[in-house]
Parts: sequence; C-alpha cells; structure tokens
Amino acid sequence: MTMIEVAHAQAQLQTLIHGLAPGEELTIAENGVPVATLKATRPGPSQKRVAGLWVGKATVLAEDNEHLKDFAEYME
Repeated sequence: MTMIEVAHAQAQLQTLIHGLAPGEELTIAENGVPVATLKATRPGPSQKRVAGLWVGKATVLAEDNEHLKDFAEYME
C-alpha cells in the first residue's frame, strides 16, 4: 500500500489518478495519519460484441409508424 501526504496528492491529483493500475489503491495521509483511499476503478478491457445476445429479450408489440408523425419536423 502506497501512502502520500495530502499536500502532495492535492498538487498531483490528476497524475496520481491516471497512474493507478486497475484495482490499485493509494492511501492519502494527513500528518502521517491515513485519512482517505484513492482506488482505481477503471474497467478492464471490454469484451468483443457478439450479435444476437438480445434475441428473445425484447418484444415489439406493434409495428406502426403512426407515432413517428410527432417527430416529422425533426427528421427532415
């Protein structure tokens, strides 16, 4: 666990945030006493999209374009 003083953390916050690896923690201390923890929560690498994952999970109750008439001025 890495510990850093508040004054240094305040001056270098953006650098500290971007320098943390996912799941890594940084303890912020004031006069040597831990007061906060900064933890990187960036998601890991995204998974490749696969077509068809939502098949059968959504149901279209009616196929009509009647409701689109209200948006005609926006679709020009």
